Amino acid sequence: MQNELGFEQKKTAVDSTKLQDGLFLLEADGYFKDVNTTCAEMLNYTKNEFIKYNFFIDTFKDSRQRNELISRINHFGYVKNFETELFTKNGSAITVPLTLFARKDQNGTLVGYDGIIHASASDQEQELNEETSSERTEILNTMVGKYNHEMKQPLTLIYNYARILEEKSADHDPDKRMYQVLLKESKRLADFVKNGLDLFSKDESS
Repeated sequence: MQNELGFEQKKTAVDSTKLQDGLFLLEADGYFKDVNTTCAEMLNYTKNEFIKYNFFIDTFKDSRQRNELISRINHFGYVKNFETELFTKNGSAITVPLTLFARKDQNGTLVGYDGIIHASASDQEQELNEETSSERTEILNTMVGKYNHEMKQPLTLIYNYARILEEKSADHDPDKRMYQVLLKESKRLADFVKNGLDLFSKDESS
């Protein structure tokens, strides 16, 4: 009873979220009582499609694996991380670690099963890589934003100051040529920084 309650609480708490592991409840005859969305999607079904099937009859590719799993559950009451091949909706098979607990009433009569189809190592690695990539992008964006601010502000000040001096200077002023060069080079540097940041943004978004 305690095992059933613990699984039901976990199932209810996560049913509306996207989990990496598939959770399911079976009747004693192996038909699904409930599944979370991830469990169905692992085998390319919708939840409404998948819940109509019998877990032991319809999902196992190898009957020997199924029989071994049932034998272990009958003997130990559970199996943990049992590697097995399950059929997907399109007829292909995936290898997944499976955990399954026998659920019994107070009299010791089997009333169902609580199961977990664990995500494969490749799925976990992919999610970790996606999280790492997301964190890296966030850090880089923060650095680029700071760099943009630190470079843009002084360049704008230099450009505007040079423009004011150039406009106020007379044509015969010997410094006028220097102001014009300062205007040209500060604008060129500002364009260079902007183009570099635009190129970085395109690379990160692709």
